[in-house]
Parts: sequence; structure tokens; C-alpha cells
Amino acid sequence: MSEEFRAHFLFVSSLVLYFLISGKGLIFLLGIMGLAYLALLFSYPWRWLALGLLFPLLFYKYGQAWGLGQGALAIPAGLSFYTFQSLAFSLNYARKERPGLSLFALYVSFFPQLVAGPILPPPYFGRLLQFLKARFRVCRFDRGLLLLALGAGKKTLGDGLAAIADPIFGNLSQVSAGEMTLGLMAFSARIYLDFSGYSDLAIGLGLLFGVRLPDNFRFPYHSSSLGEFWQRWHITLGAFLKHFLYIPLGGSRLSAAREYFAIFVTFALGGIWHGAGWLFLLWGVLHAFFLTLERIVQKAVRLPRSLSRTLGKIWTLGIVTLLWLPFRMGLEGLGPGDLLMGRTGGMDFSSGVGQGALRFVVLVWLGIALGPWLYRLCLRLFRRGGLLLYGLIALILLFALALQENEPFIYFVF
Repeated sequence: MSEEFRAHFLFVSSLVLYFLISGKGLIFLLGIMGLAYLALLFSYPWRWLALGLLFPLLFYKYGQAWGLGQGALAIPAGLSFYTFQSLAFSLNYARKERPGLSLFALYVSFFPQLVAGPILPPPYFGRLLQFLKARFRVCRFDRGLLLLALGAGKKTLGDGLAAIADPIFGNLSQVSAGEMTLGLMAFSARIYLDFSGYSDLAIGLGLLFGVRLPDNFRFPYHSSSLGEFWQRWHITLGAFLKHFLYIPLGGSRLSAAREYFAIFVTFALGGIWHGAGWLFLLWGVLHAFFLTLERIVQKAVRLPRSLSRTLGKIWTLGIVTLLWLPFRMGLEGLGPGDLLMGRTGGMDFSSGVGQGALRFVVLVWLGIALGPWLYRLCLRLFRRGGLLLYGLIALILLFALALQENEPFIYFVF
């Protein structure tokens, strides 16, 4: 199979699959790819390039939220992800050797990661070229099936958590503080399993085609600081924001005040990227505040390493989980005042449903706590079981996921 045939086959397949997902949204995908490639050919000033590539995203993601363009086409699936990927590639390669149109189009539209990432940084273009020239490798196929199985399993658990969290957040005026806590813990686990599950599916599917996509999650709830958390959570978006926002604003190279300013701007814009509502902005700003506070305390107070890591894990998990509250309410289209809607009474777990929900959430969090060990165990068992076991487990989980009435992936709306 020639390099050119592989590229064309994957490109056409990606467009067909995206059309089935997003319909007329295919127009935006082709338009943004075309604009980004023209910028590569003619070296347009990057400010005009950024404006041109970001206009559809700004209009459909924020314009309609502010009353503009009501009734227009719904936001195309994955618009943010392939816009950022096109923008990053064009800005990095504007003055370098330019790739052919078919290879560039495949780089932007490669279907496993097209809708919800991982965002491919420009160096991965070279890996894509290597794939087009490489032979089939069984070891990649094995790991790809393992990640498909893990991703499908995570998505199934995430949908079970959604059945607990959604009724609570959909009826805030009738829930107690205890019920809110249960819903928050369920959503905190759900967004991790849902998003990392999609990333596992994307990376696994990419490996079946011989392409190694970048990791997007590295057990983030095991972090011992907020800074470490953001190095493990949504890694590719974090790298994009760091490269194009945090570092140009000065990063940690200048004064402490400039560093903290860069943190607030980066997290504020990162929050707004998730949606135009004030609660998304609040989520980003609060993360910036606590991250800044953490860095100030780390510089002022020195603790023994073991104690520092233990306290850091408690601090990080508590802050991250608490701040999922405005994020989740932002998904409901609520405002800051709605944070005060819940009642403050206790929680009655006497009903079978309440007890079952509590046990399920606790078991899922136990699984997250044992995540690295469980992953190594699965990897060891799969290596002993052989290719047939890989395929059988992956197919069972994927069919179970396809046949059940499942929730859409959370990040499809971003």
C-alpha cells in the first residue's frame, strides 16, 4: 500500500465519518483547513491568520450565547479542536518548509482525534509522515486494542455516574448539601472517565492505523499540586495555551507579579474557551487564584517531602473537585446566583436508590485511586492473553457501549 494511497484513504474516511457526525459542519472543517493552508502558502501576517481561523469559533461558540446569529447552524462538532490544531501548525510552519495539501489536510482531519482531541502539536506531523511509510506493527495493534477496551469501559462507568449527577444538577432547588456533594463527586469522576475514555479510544484507534497520538491524561487525580494536575489533565490543550499564551505573556521568566498575571490571563481565557457563560470564567479565574496561592505558599513554606505530597494530594483533589461545581453548572446554562439555590440540610441515604448511588460513586473513586496499579495489571494480563483476548475484550466492551443508551461525550460540545 503506497504512501499516497494511505494518505488519501485516511483523509476521505475522516471526511465521511465527520460528515456522519456533524453534517453541514463539514463545510467549516474544509474552510478552516483551506484558510490555514493558504496562510502557509502566502505567509499572511499571523494576526490576520488568527482572526480568520478563529472567527467561526468566536461566532458560533460565543456570538449565539450573546444573542447574535440566533437560529443559525449549531456549533460543528470539534470546531475548537481542529481550529486550534490548524492555527498551531500554521503559526509554527509559516516560515519553514511547507507540506503538501493532502498531508496537511490529513494532519488536521485525522478522524480518531478530530472531534475531541488530543490536539496534535506540530511535531506530530513528522510522526504522521513516518506512519505513512511504515509497515504494520503487531505491538501497536495490541496496545491499540487494550486502549479501546479501557476507553469503552471508562465511558460505560461515566454514563453510570451521569445518571446520578444529572438529576441532582438538574433540580438544584430541591437538593440538600449532602446530595450536592454526592452529585459533585459523581460529576468529578464522570468528566475524568468520559474525557480520558475518549482519549483512550482515540489513541487506541490511532495505534490500529499505526499512528501514535499524544497522551492527554496521566492519572491527574493522583497529582500532589495544582501545577502538577494541569500537567496531567488535558495535556495537549494545556501545552497549546502554554505555548501561545503563558510563555508570550512572560511565563516564569520575569518577575513573580508578571508570572501571576500570565497565570490569570491564561486560565481566564482557558475558562472562556469552554463556554461564554460567567461560570466558566469563574472556574478559570478560581483555578488561577488557587494555583497562584499554591506557588506563593510553596516558596514561603518548606515541608518534609512525604508530608508535602500527602497534604498536596488532599489539597489538589479537594480544590479540583470543588471547582467542578461552577463548571458543571455552566454546562446547564446557569448563572453565578444559582450556586446558592441548593438547600443546606443533610442527606437521607435510607432509600435503596440513594444507598446504591453512594456505593457506586465510592467504588468508582476507589478504582480511580488504584488507577495506575489497575492499568499495569490490565497490561500484564493482556500481554499474557495474546491478540485474540485483546480483540475479544475490546469488541465486547465496544458493542456494549454501542448498544446501550449512552450519554454523548462531554467534550463534543467544545
